Amino acid sequence: RDVTSEKPNHSPASFVPKIVGDLVCSLDHAKKGVNDSGTVFWDTRLEGEYTGEINRGNAADRVGHIPGAVHLEWSTLIEQSTQTIKPANEIRAILEAKGITPDKEVLTYWQGGMRAAHAVMILKLMGYNKARNYDGSFGDWSRQSDTPIE
Repeated sequence: RDVTSEKPNHSPASFVPKIVGDLVCSLDHAKKGVNDSGTVFWDTRLEGEYTGEINRGNAADRVGHIPGAVHLEWSTLIEQSTQTIKPANEIRAILEAKGITPDKEVLTYWQGGMRAAHAVMILKLMGYNKARNYDGSFGDWSRQSDTPIE
């Protein structure tokens, strides 16, 4: 498509943000998901963050992952040569191989929620209607005194 460097002339508009509740996972909601067979936690961080080898600023005794979480780096779903999202059939195979299936509630997390939001967007596009982003993510989880870590 055509590209221009001219400044567009748009009428002023107002934006009113609105939280879509079924996209967000709170700390309390995440706690209820631990040991729930209908819930899968998808850790989208680097392998070393998942294993605890990289602490990302978390306390040394609070590294690792949420119990039962599956590890699948968010970038696995990106075609590296083009920086585009992989085809749906490839994504579905990758997710299902990790136990991330549409019948489960999928709670995604990262260190602070941003890359996990990318994962939720892909899940929603793939028809995973019970996907939520734990936006506090592992940074929040690791700061709690009552949250288990593997």
